Amino acid sequence: MLELTVDSEAHFMTFEDVPTVLPSSWFGKEARAHQARVIHSLARSAHAACYLDIVIKLISSSSPSIRKVYLARRLQDVLQGA
Repeated sequence: MLELTVDSEAHFMTFEDVPTVLPSSWFGKEARAHQARVIHSLARSAHAACYLDIVIKLISSSSPSIRKVYLARRLQDVLQGA
């Protein structure tokens, strides 16, 4: 366990965590890349949830014929692997 003092506050780190905070280390680059992937995945999930909410509201408020057309097109997309 290592003790670091920053702005007169003591912080403790395990030795394994030290390379992840060094800016030029391979472990630091991997940690930042992993963080970027996690943030990207969260953004995609939020976008998908928003899109699904909009589509559900659109379909529920539209006429039955529009719903049938939408569902038929969506089924075609799913069957084609889109």
